[in-house]
Amino acid sequence: MRFERVETTHGTPLYVYHMPHARSVATGILVFVGGRDEDDPADAGLTHACEHMVFEGNARLGTSLEISEEIETFGGSTNANTSQERTFFYQIAPFSEFHVSVKSLASMLTLSLFRPENIGTEMERICQEIRERNDNHGTFCGKLLRRAVFGNHPNARDVIGSEETVRAFARDDFLRWQKRFYHPGNYAFIVVGNISASEAERVFNNEYFGENAGPRNIHPVVQEITGSRLRTSAERDVKQAHTFLGIAIGGTKDSDTQLLDFFASMVGGGMSFPLFQEVSGKRGLCYSVSAGVGESVDRSTFAVSVSTDPGKIHGATACIIEVLMRSRNDAVLFKKAQRSVLGHNALAFEKLSSVFSSAVSDLVFLGTPRSPDEISREIASFTLDEITVAVERHLVPEKFSYAHIVPKGTVL
Repeated sequence: MRFERVETTHGTPLYVYHMPHARSVATGILVFVGGRDEDDPADAGLTHACEHMVFEGNARLGTSLEISEEIETFGGSTNANTSQERTFFYQIAPFSEFHVSVKSLASMLTLSLFRPENIGTEMERICQEIRERNDNHGTFCGKLLRRAVFGNHPNARDVIGSEETVRAFARDDFLRWQKRFYHPGNYAFIVVGNISASEAERVFNNEYFGENAGPRNIHPVVQEITGSRLRTSAERDVKQAHTFLGIAIGGTKDSDTQLLDFFASMVGGGMSFPLFQEVSGKRGLCYSVSAGVGESVDRSTFAVSVSTDPGKIHGATACIIEVLMRSRNDAVLFKKAQRSVLGHNALAFEKLSSVFSSAVSDLVFLGTPRSPDEISREIASFTLDEITVAVERHLVPEKFSYAHIVPKGTVL
């Protein structure tokens, strides 16, 4: 199976992954606008705030209650999320209600009212979200790491903004943002589930998505990083120390970044893989440890996170670096990881949500969604020599940045 691409009458591409065995359908509209499009700091958080306001009522469904109720009445759900490069609105519903999802999404993105009387309350909700994120030690430590790694680079920004900027947004800000970015030329439609490409095309063509106001928004590539730091920390009322260590690498499309993404699975693919076995299982330095690669059009991160006793921070991070260096040319581990990642890929394409997420990421960073076979061929094409070279080129121990959240009074 693969994605089928159809050009709708709106000028918006439609990508359909037909799963005839499914009883449901996931429908989404990808808007090519993210935190990187904001004039920081004045607009910081505007993309995310606009995503919220789209749910607050439109000319067809006047309130957030009506929007949610239309989908939830038959067991469906509606949601959205925002990143540095894109905003994604989606609904999951029984396949028999596909037409309702498309109509709902069209109304939200095209007919939103942005009522002044709703803005204050919704912006206060976002302020609550900001506080909740900052109270989550892992999330906050990740934010500290981004700032340390990226310095003055756009990727250091927090997509959600600050309480100060969010509270200052007014109706004109949302109308400006909608006019600039919310139009068919800046969308991609995605459908995954028990709907054929021809049926999906017919339903999307029957809805109104506004006038095409121009070409798709392209994010400028920024390779240079200035103002980065090797270490940053914050004291909090916690028992454990929370630590992220990471380093800037290339963009998602870069071949070395794809190899390092695979290497993250080589070392952190599960409880039988080296990071967990060595840092947790053998040395007892933590309960859990994980590795991963971020996504970006230009500069992403290779990062490892761990929570440990404050007195064991340096032992845990030294052990992590040791594992990374030792694993880079381990032939047995490479074969194990390759088989594991291929298996994960096969299982992921059994789930609507995983296919959906993969398509969004591929469209933003690679330009087109890949089929499971295409992804599997890429994974199978990796060689150990390529992995070793990528690790030695990018994961230089002395260049890692460290972010810590530690108990009050801890001396690092």
